[in-house]
Amino acid sequence: LPKSYMGYWPNVAQFCFFSVALNTGSTIQITLQGLVGTWLATVNVWILYEFFPNAGEMEECAGAALKAGLCAAGEMVYMDAHYTPIYAWIDFIVFSLILLVSSAPTNMIMFCLSYHVMFMSGFLNPNTGPVSGTIPVGFADLYWDSETMIINLTSVVGGFLAVLATLLPRPLLNTKGLRENSDIAAAGLRDAWLTSLDYFCGPSRTPARFQVAAKIDASFASFERVKANVSGSWFEH
Repeated sequence: LPKSYMGYWPNVAQFCFFSVALNTGSTIQITLQGLVGTWLATVNVWILYEFFPNAGEMEECAGAALKAGLCAAGEMVYMDAHYTPIYAWIDFIVFSLILLVSSAPTNMIMFCLSYHVMFMSGFLNPNTGPVSGTIPVGFADLYWDSETMIINLTSVVGGFLAVLATLLPRPLLNTKGLRENSDIAAAGLRDAWLTSLDYFCGPSRTPARFQVAAKIDASFASFERVKANVSGSWFEH
């Protein structure tokens, strides 16, 4: 691997930490959300680089621009004469607002906004220069050792490790939890109904009503776990 990857390996641990869940299906779901969010932030800044390859990088006024009187000697000017920061700021604000008002999953928004801020900060920084590399992928001006590519690839590795952690040494499948929690929910609902009938058919109002309420609340909690298992099970097939 290129040496440029060395400083980004902590991203593997970070992505794994924020992606791993109690079950395999849920982990796959969260991982995909994080990867899509990272990819969206990457695509957004990639489009900007297609319009302004040099981003906000600046250089000292010289050459034809100095001779034409477009700038003074020693003045710092943008390398791309057509670039102005207002375009990047509009993109930064509009993209962020769209994410915040969307109904996208929290994990996707979290990763997308985090990397959006990071990428756009680099794009606007006059001392950073364009995010590029030296090993071309072969299409779309992509490079294997560019910052955006490294972040996406290390995120994939982190997501893979997160999923693997729910499979070894013992699979923590949502489908298995679905069966177990369904049995618990059904038994809890039956118990709640029987306790409720005993209370309502009783001779008077007693503190047993609090027991009824507690069992009903426990039943709702069981069904919430079943709902989560159903959602996560889809990603295991």
